[in-house]
Amino acid sequence: HWHNNADVAIRNALRLIDLLKNKTTDILEKEFLFKNMTVLQQLQQLNDKTGYINNIITLHQLYKQLIKTEKLSFRGEPLSGLQIMGMLETRVLDFENVILTSVNEGILPAGKTDNSFIPFDVKKDPRINLPTYQERDAIFSYHFHRLIQRAKNIYLLYNTENDQYGSGEQSRFITELEIKKVHEIEKYVVSPKVSPQNIELKKVIKSKPIISRLHELAIKGLSPTSLTHYINNPIGFYQEKILGIKELEEAEETIASNTLGTIIHKTLESLYTPLKNTFLKKEHILAMRKMVENEVLMKFTEVYKNGDISSGKNLLIYNVAQQFISNFLDQELRLISLGSQLKILELEYDLESEFVIEESGMTVKLIGQADRIDELDGTIRIIDYKTGKAAQNDLMVKDWNLISKDYKYSKAFQVLFYALLYSQMHGADFDRQPLESGIISFKNLNAGFLKVNRNTISNQDLGNFITELKRLISEIFETSIPFIENENKYF
Repeated sequence: HWHNNADVAIRNALRLIDLLKNKTTDILEKEFLFKNMTVLQQLQQLNDKTGYINNIITLHQLYKQLIKTEKLSFRGEPLSGLQIMGMLETRVLDFENVILTSVNEGILPAGKTDNSFIPFDVKKDPRINLPTYQERDAIFSYHFHRLIQRAKNIYLLYNTENDQYGSGEQSRFITELEIKKVHEIEKYVVSPKVSPQNIELKKVIKSKPIISRLHELAIKGLSPTSLTHYINNPIGFYQEKILGIKELEEAEETIASNTLGTIIHKTLESLYTPLKNTFLKKEHILAMRKMVENEVLMKFTEVYKNGDISSGKNLLIYNVAQQFISNFLDQELRLISLGSQLKILELEYDLESEFVIEESGMTVKLIGQADRIDELDGTIRIIDYKTGKAAQNDLMVKDWNLISKDYKYSKAFQVLFYALLYSQMHGADFDRQPLESGIISFKNLNAGFLKVNRNTISNQDLGNFITELKRLISEIFETSIPFIENENKYF
């Protein structure tokens, strides 16, 4: 019942805290409630003064930022029991038993953690003489040694793991005690006992209904995405392609990466379609450059329906889409300026072919869609656009046996798949007509066109790929091989 109103939300939250504090007798819980009330009152005063918190999302973000900075004080009976104290609270107090936690370098002492705009050299200048981390470390060194001076039993605990809580290095104060050898020191390493768990991988036997569904897929068509999905995790392939379980589509508050990719693909298709089967000239690229803003806006309106791109993260993504396409056109312009002959042959081209596996006598339909097919200086290029990051290493195939087994070769698998379908549709002979298949990555445009093994595709390359593709498809349709979960799956 907040109606996206921050004032109503704060008032209701404060009322809830007021009710809860009378219901609980736990001191720690009351302390939690008090800290939350303090933060909410600060936000209320801020909004009363400025009125900038105009929706629940903004309120939630500010609340999270403020609550992170809050610290909870532990209070107890000062004359008995366990005393939980900070280092500075122990001044001029002596204890028989002392337990010091987090005695790690970088925590005790804190070291170079000053968030100061004044450089260290300026602070040390005799004319200014401001305190630095060195003075603070010296103060904590004094308090540490004074605290343990009269104690009978001292326990110094530090974390040996490299994680977000520290470097895993013991404090210099402990190292100093070990070197001086004044005290009798015993060292223990305490760690939890971890019982190894045998993870049972999911397995699905191929029943008659499953085999029937697989034959339907063979007729409908297998895409490179579905095949690489199987390589990554056969159980995921089973759930999506056999059971028809799709990922839940959620309403996008901010533009998702796949939506951005769709917009860029559609914009480039619109820009280049009038120039199909034409050798591109500088004038063509410059004309397209002027159309980018309007085309991107049209595609955003078409794809990201009812979405707001006037502010925030969506506006940034909208500008990124424009920049990606402008940078790509600039790259094309440089290519033509160097005298290259570039002709667009196909855009968003549907590829389709019947694939025969002689050993089993089975025929499977293979389908795909190439983003662009062009001809550059007499060489056919099959291009797949990637709005994500892709590098040349993603397209290097050193061991052909792994291309049908390891998902890290998925990008190379996809573009080789397109090359195979294109060759079968057009009867291409790569020894006569050179063909390249690869990726243009918008996040790595400077790398240019990334092609398989940095070279044109040879008949031998295609032969190696066909061998592995037959092995993969045979495995999918083999009734005696169940779908088994891949324990090393990428997603």
